[in-house]
Amino acid sequence: MRRNILLCVLPVLLYSCNEQTETNEARLHRFYTWYVKNAATAPNRWELNQDTLKEYCSPGFLKNIFSDSTLDYDPVLSADKFNERWAESITIANGAKGSAKVYRVHFIKDKAHHSHNILATMSKERGFWKIDYVEDIK
Repeated sequence: MRRNILLCVLPVLLYSCNEQTETNEARLHRFYTWYVKNAATAPNRWELNQDTLKEYCSPGFLKNIFSDSTLDYDPVLSADKFNERWAESITIANGAKGSAKVYRVHFIKDKAHHSHNILATMSKERGFWKIDYVEDIK
């Protein structure tokens, strides 16, 4: 009897380990905090931890941002200039566009409260929501 129960419960436990347990808002906040702090001090985006980028960004998005080395802005932030202070003021809000998972990411840039806003579209890949597209919004 115990063996039968274990055989029924084990697949459920294994499946749930492959599913995202945090909210998309928390996931985006964690990623952008990490990204801003590290990208602000890295000479270029190619030197960032690729495993972390793959954890939070879809393969298509990464292919697009790394395929063009002539970009004069950061495509993950959709900004040409930023600094690590942006990581201290990140807020995330649902910015729903139809059925897509779209979130408004807000950064306060300076003490005068000038801000930078982006829409981050997420797609689900193997049980995890990942950034698939980023656009600047005014």
